[in-house]
Amino acid sequence: MGWAFLFVVAAMLVWLFVESGKTRLIAFGVIAFFATVGLVFFYVLDAPERRQADAPEGGADVSETAAQRAKIERSRTVLTPASIAMTGAALEPQREVSWGSDGKEHVRENLFAWTFRAQVKNLSTEFAVKDMFVRVRLFSCPSFFSVPAAEVVIDDLERRCALIGDRTTGFYGIDVAQGASYQLEEAIEFDNQPEPRNWRFWAEVSRVDAVIE
Repeated sequence: MGWAFLFVVAAMLVWLFVESGKTRLIAFGVIAFFATVGLVFFYVLDAPERRQADAPEGGADVSETAAQRAKIERSRTVLTPASIAMTGAALEPQREVSWGSDGKEHVRENLFAWTFRAQVKNLSTEFAVKDMFVRVRLFSCPSFFSVPAAEVVIDDLERRCALIGDRTTGFYGIDVAQGASYQLEEAIEFDNQPEPRNWRFWAEVSRVDAVIE
């Protein structure tokens, strides 16, 4: 209906301009009138409706959003890496099977694709673990570096070996209850990793997200 009205007004204005130069003053008056009405409608009459449309639907929604954000923030801070005990960490190269010209099966290590495993325990007596993030670093060491992987310390690795891979892996939805243990296992690769020589690794929990009811 509104478009039809505007079409009639536009047609009338065209007719007025074409009909006679004497009516141009009237045409300009009509244009000014409708322009004024339009401005008043947009800035005065329609302003409350636009403000209402832009405003949140209700105070309850704002409160729920704030509560949800606070819950997420609390889940990320209430537990720390010290809340987790990690034992038996292992980083192993994946295996590849190929067939040689002699027709025999050959198995070799793929030093660019790895499997990480570890046993973790939730030391908290108050909160369960929802998600966990583990940082794994791969080092290439000199041939004379003979410390077993299970006995290395990060200070020696950083001082005597070259860091060739660094990745943080997330374990989501693991739901480890208070005092319970969980077996982590994940296939990982390191970006732009060169081939390691006499490799060692270091793994540590970098972040823990708790279950917040």
